[in-house]
Amino acid sequence: MKRAFERETRGGKTALVDRYEAKATSYRDAPLFGGVKAKRATMRALFRRLEANDWEAAGEVIARRDEAGVRRAVDALARRIQWPHAAMEYVMAALGGRANRATLERLLARYARSKKTFAPDPNWNRQAQIAARIASDVLKLDPESERASGLLCAMFDHPVAYNRMWATWQATPIVADAQHRRIHTVALDRLSAAIRGALDAEEEVFIKAIPALLSLETHEATLARLKRLLSGNGANRNDAIWNLLQARAAVAHLGIVLEWLDHEPSHRSRVDIASYLRDILPRSTLLTLSRAGLADESPSLRVDALSLAGALPPRERCILLARAARDEPDAELRTQIRHDLAAARAMKPSRLRKL
Repeated sequence: MKRAFERETRGGKTALVDRYEAKATSYRDAPLFGGVKAKRATMRALFRRLEANDWEAAGEVIARRDEAGVRRAVDALARRIQWPHAAMEYVMAALGGRANRATLERLLARYARSKKTFAPDPNWNRQAQIAARIASDVLKLDPESERASGLLCAMFDHPVAYNRMWATWQATPIVADAQHRRIHTVALDRLSAAIRGALDAEEEVFIKAIPALLSLETHEATLARLKRLLSGNGANRNDAIWNLLQARAAVAHLGIVLEWLDHEPSHRSRVDIASYLRDILPRSTLLTLSRAGLADESPSLRVDALSLAGALPPRERCILLARAARDEPDAELRTQIRHDLAAARAMKPSRLRKL
C-alpha cells in the first residue's frame, strides 16, 4: 500500500488528494501563526500552494495534520522534492516523522559540505542562513544529531556578522529548552558549551542568546551585561528587552523591565512592552504609560495606548478616557475613545457613570 501511494504521488498528482477533495467542502476555522485564519481549500490546491512556498498554506497543513491522509501526503512530498522551500521545511520540522527527518538531514549534509555555506559576504550569506535553520530543525527532531549541532557551532564563527547572529538565534531556543527539560546528549551539550561564547560576543549576538545564557551557569554575568546595555544609549535596547521576555520564568526579571520602562525615552517601545505585559504590570505603570501614549503625536501610538488603557481599573480608565476624548484631534479615534469610555461607565459601581 505504501508503494502504491508513492506511485500515486509521483509527479505531484495523487489519487489520495482526489478522494479527499470530495470531503473537504468545508474547513474548520483554526488560529494559525501571525493571526492568519485557515481558508477553505482542497487538498490538491493546498499542496500546490505549499510547493510554491506559501506560508499560509504551510500553516493550514500544520493545522490539519491530524486529518486523514495529510501526514502521508507530506511524507510523499518530502521524498519527491529535492530542494524544499522554507515553508515546506517548516511543515516537515513541525510534523516530524521518518521521511521528513530524512529529507532535512539530506539537505543538511549538502549544505555542510558546500564551501558557499561559509563564504564571506558583504551583507549576509543566504545559504548559511538556510543551513542554520535546517540544522535547528534537525536538532528539534533528533537531539542526538551531531552533524546539526556541529554545523550550528561552526556558524558561531561565521565570517559574516549577520550569520553569526542568525545561527545564535536558531540555537538559543534549543539550548534553553534542553536545559529546562534536563536533556543531555553529546550534540546538545556541545551546542550549550559553544553558545556560552555569546556572553562576550558582539552586542547583536549576545542579545539573541539571552534566553539560552540565562538557562546556563552564565545567568548572573548575563544579567550584569544586560543591565549595562539597557542603561546606555544603544539602538538595541528594545530588542534586548524582547529577548529577555522570551526567557523561561521571565517574570522573575520583572524588576529589570520596570526599571527600563521608567527610563526608556521611546514611548513606542514602552507601550509595546507594556501591552505585552499588561496583565502583570503595576497599575501605576499602566496609568503612566497609557496617559503618555494617548498624549503622543503619533495616531498609531495613541491607538495602542487606548488598547493598553483597557487593562486599567474602571475608575482610572474613565478619568483617563474622559480627558483623552476632549483632547483627541482625530475624529475617528475620538469616536473610539468615547465608545470605550461609555463601556467603562456602564460598569459597576454606578457612580462611574458620572465621570
